[in-house]
Amino acid sequence: MVVDDDFTPTWVREHVPALLADRQRLEAMGHKAYGYGMRDAAETMAAVVLDMADRNS
Repeated sequence: MVVDDDFTPTWVREHVPALLADRQRLEAMGHKAYGYGMRDAAETMAAVVLDMADRNS
């Protein structure tokens, strides 16, 4: 994660090329990121919105 204010073109030049060249690190990061995500986020959000709409009608 990068703080928005720190995410500059300079930061990208200093960090991204090395990361892209490190296949093992990218793979490890991908596995960790997969564990944090919500696979059904769109469906979950839609259900919440529809439920709220039903309650307010």
